Parts: sequence; C-alpha cells; structure tokens
Amino acid sequence: MSVDAQIAAAVAALRPGRPLLVVDVDEVVCQFIRPLSAFLERSGYWLGSVSFGLTGNIRRAGTSLAAPKETVEALIQAFFDAEIGRQPLVPGAADAFGRLAGRADIVLLTNAPHRLRQIRIDNLARQGIAAPLITNDGPKGPVLAALAGAAAAPTVFIDDSPRNLLSGAAGVPEAVLIHFVADPTFLALAPAVPGVALKTGDWGEVERFLMPMLGGKNDG
Repeated sequence: MSVDAQIAAAVAALRPGRPLLVVDVDEVVCQFIRPLSAFLERSGYWLGSVSFGLTGNIRRAGTSLAAPKETVEALIQAFFDAEIGRQPLVPGAADAFGRLAGRADIVLLTNAPHRLRQIRIDNLARQGIAAPLITNDGPKGPVLAALAGAAAAPTVFIDDSPRNLLSGAAGVPEAVLIHFVADPTFLALAPAVPGVALKTGDWGEVERFLMPMLGGKNDG
C-alpha cells in the first residue's frame, strides 16, 4: 500500500473534531535501543552512547572504531528484517494507549521500511496496540499536516527524533510536541528541541500531561 493510500485510510478512520495523537513507534511505543544493542552484538558491533543518534555510536566489536554511515544504515535495515516482528513494547505503552484512545484518535507514524508494515502491525496487535499505521519515508511534517487538517482538532505529535519533531512543528505549527525517548541514557543525551511541551521516557507522565488537555481526569 502506498504512503498516500495509507494516509487516506488513516484519515477515513478519523472522527472529525476529536483530538488527534500522532505517535512514532521505535523507542516510543516499541523498544528499539535495547533490542538493537543485542542485535549489534550478534553482528560483530556494539552500541555506544557518546551522543544522541546512531551514526557515531555503532562501533566494531573490540574496537572504538565508529562504523561509517553506509554500514550503520545497512545494519539498521538488517535489524528491522530480523527483529521488527518481535520488538517488545515500551513499558506502560499498551495501558496508556487503551486509556488515551477513549479520549482521542491515535495514528502511528513510523519510518520503518514499507515492506515490513504488516509485520509491524501484527506485532503491535499481539501486544495489545491496534491503530492505523503509516510507514513514512523522510520528514514527517507533511504527513502530520495531512492528518491534522482532516481531524480539524487539537493535535499532539510524539516522536523520539529531534529532526522529526522539528519537521512536525513546521507542518503543523499549532501541534503539541512531546519528545519521548524510552532509553534513559539516550533520553539524557537528546538535545533540547524548540517548542517541545514535554520531554520524557515515561508513558505515565505522558498520560498525566495529556489527560487534562483531552478532557479526562488526571489521577496523578
């Protein structure tokens, strides 16, 4: 299914006027850093944490030699091929989704490979998360703008990537931005992003922040 067709299907499922949550998957809904680190060790590499991001942190086993960008990209593709069907959820994600879905429409927006879309959908469903999922390629702002325009309602965008958050803000300036990085080490390394309303790695904190905005009770 093309990206345009995926967007159209997600738009068709929206209920106009209902708040919209657009949520990234890797390191937001599904764990990414932990299974990636294990995969790299099996592949003759290791994951460091000298900066936020993967290029510069993926190194050859037994050395401090950083893998070049082309190798990093190939390793990430190999990781998705091997692991996307069994990536575990970030703790608290499923319960939070269940409660937030009672107050807002949720769309998953991931830059995982298009060819693995159904495998990702199936893995999420097995773990209790079912929502329209769009596999994007490149900046997320245009997709966010298409979704927000159709919803015609308050929009929240949750992502781990500063670049994606900036793209989202450019596409929908009024969107509420949440910078979510589940891994504590990489959360601490993540740079400040202008306009972010909340920076966290805790789904309970996301709920407590969003529920008053969505008209729900904040029990925190």
